[in-house]
Parts: sequence; structure tokens; C-alpha cells
Amino acid sequence: MNRDVYSDNNTSLFDFAWNKYLQYIAKKNEKLFDFISTIGFSNILKQAIFYTNTPKENSFKDLCVYLDSPLIFSVLGMDDKERVESVQLLVKEMKLAGCSVEIFDHNLNEVKGIIENAGSWATSTNYSIAKANNATRFFHDREFNQQDIIEFCGSIDTKLEELGITKKDTSYDLIQDKFQEDEKVLYRMVEDKYNESGYNVPPEKEGSIKVDVRSIIMIYRIRNGAVSVTIENSKHVMITQNGAIANVCKKYESSRSIDSGHIPACISADLFGTILWFYHPDKMLDYHRKQLLADCYSILKPSNKMINKFIQSLDSAKNADEIDEKKYLFMKSHPVVADALMNVTKGDYARFNDKTYLEVYDDIVASSDKKYTDEVSAHNKTKEQLRKQAAIIEENEESIKEFKKKELMRFDKMCKMKSILWTIFVFGVPYITILAVIEMVIGLFHGFSLLALAIVSVLLIVITLIEEIRSKVYLWVYKIVKRRESKKWTDIKKVESTNTQKIDKIKSKEEVFKNEKIQ
Repeated sequence: MNRDVYSDNNTSLFDFAWNKYLQYIAKKNEKLFDFISTIGFSNILKQAIFYTNTPKENSFKDLCVYLDSPLIFSVLGMDDKERVESVQLLVKEMKLAGCSVEIFDHNLNEVKGIIENAGSWATSTNYSIAKANNATRFFHDREFNQQDIIEFCGSIDTKLEELGITKKDTSYDLIQDKFQEDEKVLYRMVEDKYNESGYNVPPEKEGSIKVDVRSIIMIYRIRNGAVSVTIENSKHVMITQNGAIANVCKKYESSRSIDSGHIPACISADLFGTILWFYHPDKMLDYHRKQLLADCYSILKPSNKMINKFIQSLDSAKNADEIDEKKYLFMKSHPVVADALMNVTKGDYARFNDKTYLEVYDDIVASSDKKYTDEVSAHNKTKEQLRKQAAIIEENEESIKEFKKKELMRFDKMCKMKSILWTIFVFGVPYITILAVIEMVIGLFHGFSLLALAIVSVLLIVITLIEEIRSKVYLWVYKIVKRRESKKWTDIKKVESTNTQKIDKIKSKEEVFKNEKIQ
């Protein structure tokens, strides 16, 4: 699904529904989206077979690849998220495959000029979605101020260097005739290609076409007349997201040589990515998946013609006092308007009328209400899950308390039993022997006498002292046993501590949700 960056045709109802569906299943049913993506990929694969045989490792090490201007914007992050990811992935894999990745100086100058001009429009009070290009929307939607824009413009060369992309100085000579192709013929071919698609090139786009033609000319000059039937051996090639430019280059190459199958100066980025990953099938689908989704987002944007028509209806409504200033400025500049306009019209001009702006506004309000409802529902669902989790942990806490109580009782009982056994072992035999001797001595006295009373008193005192010694020995033994068995007590404390942390964590999350205000 190769996009034409200058195409401004109507989006059919089928195109709108199909691409909207692809967007939906990309989020809801990844397997189905991958299946559809594979079908699209197979079509590109069919084209790729005519350009090259299956390459070997490092076969791209002598190839220099030049990026066209739209690709530079994507590399810099100034495009849809999916497009940015796919292009950056492509550049990364080109570097890994050994390619040199460069940008012609005139392409880079064009990009910088567009970005600098976009910076002034993005912060202007006259900003309008009708006049905003990708760069202007990038700055405006991210609420860049002038300082942010200046810093971004100043960091372009650094960002490209970090990605391993270098600038190619061309010193373009208008009168050079060595390996010079016909610029006028190429320009007319590009112009005719757009006209075939029902797109008349406006004056402001002529400069961009001239830059593309100049890039094609430079590729032929750098090649010095060399030709190749395989991309990896073509030495120099430019890749583009513009299907019209790629088709013109293919047609031009066929017309300039009696031998067919030579690699043109410029090919599509999708085709190059497919060929690059012939020996990396695991990465092919990932790249094409991102490209397919990026194409969906591009197709689901309203055309410049529809945007202009929408702004005109807004101006008319404002002049007739049918819309207040606040709503007018919102509808003129907010990024959600484009999506809402496509939702209302499905990309079909026949659905557009003077009151479409009211439908667009209602769609934005409805989407906002739905988003708010979905957020509330999601928060409530999360809170309920946390509440249930907290209840389960609280139940576990009771169980752990009971477990702890039983474990302590068992632990204490075990310590006492072991202490008694150790006390008997250490003190038992002497203690019993002394008691037996005392009993024997007491048994020798019959009747009452002062001597007997004195001896019995002494013996009772001895028994009391022995009992006191036995108690101390027991306590001493008990401490030793308890210390040796203390690991079990430590394990119980660890369980209790872990459970307490879980409960505190759940309760803290609940507090966050209680205090959170949904914007």
C-alpha cells in the first residue's frame, strides 16, 4: 500500500471503512491484522522478485542509499507514530546490513526550510488546520513554543548523525552534461503522473517536484553510467515514500535503455525494505505491519480540499454569528477536528454540507464523552479489582495471624519439651540421687527429737535450694533451645511483614484512585 504524498483524491466509502477497520483490528485482534498485513506484504514481495535474487549476507555493504525529503521528516519524528517507527526501523536495518545512508544537501535544505517556516505558523494566532503541513502540525499539536522550535531546528544535524545518516554535498551544476539526464522530461513525467491521478500540481508544490527531479539526476551522475539488475549492486539508489516518483523513475529507466530490468535511480521504501529483509523473514512482517498501519492513518486523514471546504463553512458560520469565537477557534485549529471530519463524512464530499461543522462538533463532544465514560469505567474496574485483591489479602492476614498463633504455641511447646529433656540430661541424675539420700536420712529417724527436727529442717532447706538450682538450669537450657530454634520465628515474621507490605500497597493504590480527578 504505497502512498502518494501529493495525492489529494477523494477517499471512497470503501477506503474509509476498510482502513478504519484495519486501525481497529490492529488494536483488538493482532493475529487478524498480521494475516492481512501478510497478504499486503506478499504483493510487494511479488514485485521484489523482479528486482533481485535472494541476497547473501553483507551483499549491501557497497550500496549507498539516499533518503527523500518525506523520509527525512519521518526519521526526525515529524509524522504519524507508526510511520516514524517503520522508517526508523528501516534506517537501522540498512545500517546493520552495511548500507551507507545519506541525504542530498538540497533535500536537507528543503526539509530545514519547511521546518523553519512551520515553526512560525505553528505558534501564530492565525494557525489553521487547512494551512498546516506535517511539520506545522507537529509543533502545534505538541505545544512547542518558539524556544522549543529553535532548539529542535538546531538539533536536526545532531539527530541525523546519531542515526548514522550523513549529508551528501552535491555542488549541483546546472550546465553539466556528463551523465546528465533530461530534467525537463523527468519533470513533465512526474507532472503527468499526478495529472493521471486527477491531481493538478499547484505552484507551491512545483519546488518539491524540482527537488525530487534534482535528486534523480544526481543519482545518475554519481553512478557515472553504471547499470545493474540487482539493487545491492546498483551502488547508489534513492528510496521514497512517494509512489508517483518511484513509478516515474521505473518508466524513465525503461525508456532510456534497450535492456530491460535495470534498477532505476529511485525505488519505493517498501520495496527496498522487502528486498533488504529477504534473509531476515522475522523482521519483514514487523516492518510491513508498521507500514500498513501508517498507510491506514494517512488515508484516514481528510484531503486539503475537504479541509479547505470545512474552514470555509466555519468562516461563513462565524460571519453569520452562528458560532461563537471560542468554538470557531477550537474547530479551526484543534487536531481532533480532522478525525471527526472523516468520521462524519467518511471521506466522501457528497456527505459535506454547510452544517457539517455542527456534526463534527457533535462527534467531538460524543467522542469526548465516550472517552470520559471509558476512563471512568476503567478506573472503576481497576478500583473493584483492587478492592477484591485487598479483601483477599485481608482474609489471608487473618489466616496468617491464626497460623502465627499456632506456630508460636507449637514453637513454645517444642522449646519446653526439649528444655525438659536437656535439663533431665544435665541435672536429672544428680537431682534424683540427692532426693533419694535425703529420703533415706529422714527415714532413719523415728519419733520426735530435737536432732531429728534439726536434720529434717536442714534437708528441707537443701531440697529447696536444689529445686531453685533446677529451675535456673531449666531456664538456662530453655534460652539455649529457643535461640537455636529462632529461625522458625524469623520465618514467621517474614511472612507477616510481606503480607503487611502487600496490604499497604493495595491501600495506597486505592487512595490514589479515591483522590484522582478525571480530567
